[in-house]
Amino acid sequence: MPAYRGLVARAFVLAGAVGMAWLVQRRPAGTPPRLVDWERVQSVALRLSSEPQPMSLPTRRHMQRRYHDWVRQSEEGISEYLQQEAPSSAGQALVFDRKEWINANRAQFEALFHPLELANARGMLDARAGSWAMARMSQLVISYQMGLLMGYLGRRVLGQYDVALLGREPLTGGRIYFVEPNIAGLERRLRVPGEDLRLWISLHETTHAYEFEGHPWLIDYLNGLLGEYFENAAKDFRNLKTTGIWEMLGRSVKNSFTQRSPLEAIMSDVERNVFGRIQAVMSLLEGFSNHVMDRVGERIMPANYPVLKSRFEARRGRRSLGDRMFAKFTGLELKLQQYQLGEQFVNQIVAERGLEVMGLVWNGPEFLPDMREIRQPSLWYDRVRKI
Repeated sequence: MPAYRGLVARAFVLAGAVGMAWLVQRRPAGTPPRLVDWERVQSVALRLSSEPQPMSLPTRRHMQRRYHDWVRQSEEGISEYLQQEAPSSAGQALVFDRKEWINANRAQFEALFHPLELANARGMLDARAGSWAMARMSQLVISYQMGLLMGYLGRRVLGQYDVALLGREPLTGGRIYFVEPNIAGLERRLRVPGEDLRLWISLHETTHAYEFEGHPWLIDYLNGLLGEYFENAAKDFRNLKTTGIWEMLGRSVKNSFTQRSPLEAIMSDVERNVFGRIQAVMSLLEGFSNHVMDRVGERIMPANYPVLKSRFEARRGRRSLGDRMFAKFTGLELKLQQYQLGEQFVNQIVAERGLEVMGLVWNGPEFLPDMREIRQPSLWYDRVRKI
């Protein structure tokens, strides 16, 4: 899901904090170091992901056919629940191993970082000797952090709806990735029926296809927000060349008592505003997908759904201390909050106002909730009913 791409903001914060060193004497010669060494990122991620036994070709082909069927079944269930035709996504459902997921997402992250790479290259051309050595050290730290993050996700991601962002051209709509080794591992740990688990995951990701492919304005809106964020981040990155670490520390002190996450505390006011809008739309998308996944799941697998749901939530609540610390450090905690807050918003609106009112969010950007409205759904309803 595109929500994973929001994690690149965490890496940008580290880039700003670590790479403040455009300082000393004469201008060096040669090609300036890049902000991120993506080959290193990929290499670290692949080592950390610990790919289990590779899928055989017959197994892959069989699972590809089955996921095609589960997505088709999901489309039918979503269409019946929402009383709307769901876009067809089965043709773009792909079975991935961990390596394939990492390779696909490396390209996405690299595209998102492009504005920051341009800002870094311009700054490095004006930098002095000593700065390049520090920049290479910064590159090493950032690259290992990104590799660690992608390797960690590569071991845990179950499914992902991939839609074109920031200039990437889609094939035919979006694509749904199912990371079969991770899903098979979860099946064993939860001790639940494998077909129901895979159908449940398919419901969530297929709902994302409904959100984006059924409402084409949404991808333009999200692309606009991401473009705005990275444009301002690039400006800020260049400005920090002169203001340095003291500007970063000043922001942290100023914002430490008013922000909900360390990530936001380091952002400029403009970045924080755009980031909040991105958080709001991603919370809505994840929450709506969870709502549909649960409501349709209750209908099409009534016998096993309660067990599946309860065991999945119990496992989420038993995260290790290491997992919780890693989630906080990398910004993954923000994604977990997106699921929870967004789902609460959608469930409350549907319970109090019905699906028809909930469907107003797809009418255009002005109908989307902000984070304050996500936390207080009645504020959203009072506003949109006047539009």
